[in-house]
This record gives sequence, C-alpha cells and structure tokens, in this order.
Amino acid sequence: MAALLREVQQQEAEVEKPQERRRYTLENVDERAWNADRLSRHHFAVTGIGIERFTRMTDFSRDEGVERFQRLLESSGISDELGRLGIESGDVVHIADVELVWGDQEELQPLEPNQRRKGSRRTTVGDS
Repeated sequence: MAALLREVQQQEAEVEKPQERRRYTLENVDERAWNADRLSRHHFAVTGIGIERFTRMTDFSRDEGVERFQRLLESSGISDELGRLGIESGDVVHIADVELVWGDQEELQPLEPNQRRKGSRRTTVGDS
C-alpha cells in the first residue's frame, strides 16, 4: 500500500511541476520609422509600424480623414520619398491592408472590383 501511495504522489508531483516563466521583452522600436519601396512600374509599398497603424485607423470615407492622412504623408516625408521614387498620378501605394490610388480623385475612372487584391481597401490620396 505504501508503494502505491508513493507512486501516486510521484505522478502528482510530475503533473504539477511548475512551468518555467516566460520572459517577454519589447524591443526599442521607433514607431515613426517607415520605408518606401517601388514594387513595380505603378505599384509602391510603404511599411512601418506607425504609418500602418495610422492607415488602418483612418476613415477614408470622410474628407477630414483623407486630408489628415495627406498631411501625415507630407509632414513625415513619405510624399517626397514616393516622388523621388517616381510615383505618378494613378499609381497604387500599398500601406497595411489598404491600396491607395495616388492623385486627384476627379482624374481617375471608377475601379473595377476585380482589379483589387482580396481583402484590401482602395481609395485615392496624394497630389492635392
């Protein structure tokens, strides 16, 4: 009987072993940092923690949201960098899950749904 009791206690001790504590650390990352790349002749990508978060939070259906977003592109230097990379009116800029058509809205034709990547939103910004 004593042997059975020791065996049960040993099994319980193995089951209840404390797990090692996990240590999570946050990197010191500049959320204002961004990178702009030319993907193809008419496609550009802008990446960065802050700009991607700001893009996801922007309500592009409201003029105020679009104007605020354009001010951010200008004040952060993203507009200048895209210009240096050769962006033209009608080119597409990918930021987070959003596809932005560069240029004035009046110059562009309505977009066909099959031109969009699955799961992305498309709107017009820039050159105002």
